[in-house]
Amino acid sequence: MAKKNTIVLIVITAILVLALGIFLLFFTSPKTQTPIDNQSSNSPFGNYTGSSSTTPSSNTGLTTGGDASTQYINNPASPLIKISTVPIAGAEAFGRKVTSTTTTSIVRYIERATGHATEYDRSTYLISTVSNKTIPSVYKAWWSGDNVIAQFFLEQNKNIVKTFTGNLPSTISSTTQLTGSFLTDDIYTLAISPEGKRVFVLPQGDNAIGSISNLDGTKKTPILNFPFNEWAAQWPSENTITLTTKPSFNTSGYMYFLSTAGVMTKAIGNIAGLTTLTSPDLGYTIYSTSNNSGISTGIYNFKKNVVFAFNNGTLPEKCVWSKQNKTTAYCAVPTIIPIGNYPDDWYQGNISFVDNIYKVDLLLSAVQLIYKLPTNQSIDAINLFLDAKEENLYFTNKNDYYLWGLTVKGLTPINQ
Repeated sequence: MAKKNTIVLIVITAILVLALGIFLLFFTSPKTQTPIDNQSSNSPFGNYTGSSSTTPSSNTGLTTGGDASTQYINNPASPLIKISTVPIAGAEAFGRKVTSTTTTSIVRYIERATGHATEYDRSTYLISTVSNKTIPSVYKAWWSGDNVIAQFFLEQNKNIVKTFTGNLPSTISSTTQLTGSFLTDDIYTLAISPEGKRVFVLPQGDNAIGSISNLDGTKKTPILNFPFNEWAAQWPSENTITLTTKPSFNTSGYMYFLSTAGVMTKAIGNIAGLTTLTSPDLGYTIYSTSNNSGISTGIYNFKKNVVFAFNNGTLPEKCVWSKQNKTTAYCAVPTIIPIGNYPDDWYQGNISFVDNIYKVDLLLSAVQLIYKLPTNQSIDAINLFLDAKEENLYFTNKNDYYLWGLTVKGLTPINQ
């Protein structure tokens, strides 16, 4: 009897083991391993796969924006690389010391959807998350060394602009996180000083009530009270801010110098659709004007009171001045400028450009093509900046807000 019970027990046990095996095989899936914060890495070389600003995309190898069916393949031998794997809100480049004699170039950016901070290492081609602090739906971010200012709208009230100011050490560890606080609400215009320690802000309102403070909002000093509050602000020189009237094709625009002591001086004006970008030494400004349903671009020399005109029009928002050479700038110039009302149609997204990269050399009185961007990627470049050695140029594609990098060192003019 005992032997019979043992046999029955063995059979029942075998049936249970078999049933458990079938359940595990067919009704469960393996766990997905989540990368540890600050240690996730994906090389941007090889077949490039992007993701949506709101939800992850499937692994199709397709890019967003422009021709979504066109795959971009990064090549280490090419001077052009596509860096980010998601749309970004702002980026910077800095050097990180690896050894006492070695420094590597790092590109750091804020993701638009999440506010997470991410880095790209040019020496290893690796991307890593350095802070997973969530700031939802960031539409603009300004980096300054270890500091960042990010703006976003409240989810429950899209009319309120929130401005977060934070710090993220350039030397990271497994516990590194973005920390900071909020400035006052409804700051619609701001500019960070060249040294990166102060910020100029203009809150919403009928009058322009401008002030300068530390990046965290402390030591606030009013410097402007003006009965007009439609300004675009830039801070090209440590003691001088530029204010340009927000442009429209059928409105005359003006640019003023505003000293940090509060003195306002007219620089140029009475120019339709005026947008500007002033050089760090305040000697020149790149400006554009609406002209016959197109764009005319020039560089105004403040000392000589002369204008150097571009053969092909572009917008100053698509340029960056060199800090090492006061007569050099880089610009993304559209291959074709469709008929439109500029810059309005471009700002509103009614018109998009396909660009190439040009180098401006005022000593040669030349605007020279140095790199032809791939037309099938529909790159409309904005937010251009150079690294410290000015060997690499970075820009964001306005069509999808992905970050790109171009090694400009060694590039020579291309015959058109």
